[in-house]
Amino acid sequence: MMRHYIHPRRIVGTRLLWIAAILILASALHCLQTVPSETGELQLTLTWNQPPQPDDPSAGKTATADIQSVTVTADPGAVTESFFSWDSALSIDLALGIYNISVRARDSREQTLYEGEAEKILVQPLETTVLTIAMNSLFPTEAPEFIGLADTTFSSDGNYQLLWSSCACADTYVLEESGDNSFASAAQIYSGPDTAFAVTGREEGTWYYRVRGENDIAASAWSEPALFIVVNVPLLTITADTLTGAEPGSPYADSVTVSGGTPPYTWSVTAGSLPFGLTLDGATGIISGTPTAVDEWTFTVSVSDAGPPVQTVSREYSINVEPAPLHITTDSPLPEGSRNIAYSQNITAEGGSTDWSWELTEGNLPAGLDFLDLTETGLIQGTPTETGTFIFTVTVSDVIYPWLSDAKQFSLTISGAPALFISTGSLPDGRADQSYSTTLQAAGGTPPFVWSEDTRTAGFAENIALSSGGVLSGMPNPQPESGTITFRVTDSGSPAQSVTRTLGLTFDPGTLTLLQAYLPEGTADTDYDGYILYKYGTGPLETPWTISGDWPEDVVISYGADNYQMSITGHPTEGGTYNFSITVRDSGSPQQTRTDSFTITIN
Repeated sequence: MMRHYIHPRRIVGTRLLWIAAILILASALHCLQTVPSETGELQLTLTWNQPPQPDDPSAGKTATADIQSVTVTADPGAVTESFFSWDSALSIDLALGIYNISVRARDSREQTLYEGEAEKILVQPLETTVLTIAMNSLFPTEAPEFIGLADTTFSSDGNYQLLWSSCACADTYVLEESGDNSFASAAQIYSGPDTAFAVTGREEGTWYYRVRGENDIAASAWSEPALFIVVNVPLLTITADTLTGAEPGSPYADSVTVSGGTPPYTWSVTAGSLPFGLTLDGATGIISGTPTAVDEWTFTVSVSDAGPPVQTVSREYSINVEPAPLHITTDSPLPEGSRNIAYSQNITAEGGSTDWSWELTEGNLPAGLDFLDLTETGLIQGTPTETGTFIFTVTVSDVIYPWLSDAKQFSLTISGAPALFISTGSLPDGRADQSYSTTLQAAGGTPPFVWSEDTRTAGFAENIALSSGGVLSGMPNPQPESGTITFRVTDSGSPAQSVTRTLGLTFDPGTLTLLQAYLPEGTADTDYDGYILYKYGTGPLETPWTISGDWPEDVVISYGADNYQMSITGHPTEGGTYNFSITVRDSGSPQQTRTDSFTITIN
């Protein structure tokens, strides 16, 4: 500890006491007394916010441990005391008074490294004043820290941003890059006042970074290193620009699509919310479900890939849930009607909620017709009693979404009599072995109707006749056949309407049947004439028929049309009774076969 006396003050006082002075003057010489100077000791303890450290030779700055002098200044009076080595405890002597104290620690270049001060310090005479002064460094003392980085950060394109914290007293930041964590061959890639730097175009590999702050006095320590691994992976991009709108109550499906990155992907909603009733499949990016509420919903979808590096991108979307526009779909004019003929026609619509309200808002319907509100359709129904063309407007409104409605003008013509037409579209098939009957139908016109036949296929179904009442009936020919008949119907109107229609008719084969066998008794040496006749089946029958058993000599066989008849003629020469069987086969598919037994007697 060093002690100095500054500004000595002498105080000389004499006191003359009247009675004492006479006694003293009478007994001794005048005595002068001297009083010592009135000073006090200021004892300082210095604390350092950053204890001086040995310098990093690579810093290129004055060593922070190179404190060559500590100067204490007391004001007023500008009393300055210098110490040529630094210590945490100093002492100076000061005269009685109140001082502002400042302390400076300098290096060999007389550059101030630390400073501290205290105000209004009372120094009393013949006492020790103890004071602690905090010495604050004027150079960066704490290393910056990288911000927002993981222990290992991946980059898919070699472009990334480095951010770091600021540090006190730093006016410049130095950023170094190295291919290894020793930084033995590090390269300085930035020096400046910013606390951010964009790295671009790095090749695939591992890159290390460190940063420190510095000023003209000294530099801080290096930060903890940041590690980047560059992996050339295509950039993950959301490719879906928009999502389709939805309708409440209708199934919905759309997807958020991506490109690049490393599958598989994971999707999530990170802001906002999907429409009620819809969900996002985290594995596929498909948004599906049935929305239940009308609104415009805005939300953010984020997708991450499997990396490395793990890439995450986000995009904001909107889905507008609104009902489809409501509009009437029935065309105008409406189908024509006829007076005194029942009429019914639906007016349909689409869109909205399908819970609709219908009304006739302009014009009038023909007398006898009413307009009914059936919720899902409007219905014109009744029997019109007047003719003419009627113009009217139908309006449909949505009950659930009252802002939706549509109106459409229609025309409806009611004529005096409907057009006459034959409504029978086809004739039922018949069988050759069964009687046939069917009734033709007509519509429109003015009843009653009269039926007639215009033409038919030549020779077709001669026994099938048409009555004036439209009944087609009779017994068909024995053989199957097909043909057409042109029918005519005439109404009772004035003027009368008459229309024709040609219809086809087919008679399927019946069961192959023996129709007749004429085998009379004969006489030897006399001409013989007989026959066997079949019907139905599918002609022609196969020939020759198969004959088994006895057969009279000199009798010959011949076949008639389609081989359904076998004629037996000749001049038998011997008498006797001849028993035989005949087997016949038709041409159908499947084929019908029949066998019958016969007897011829020759006397």
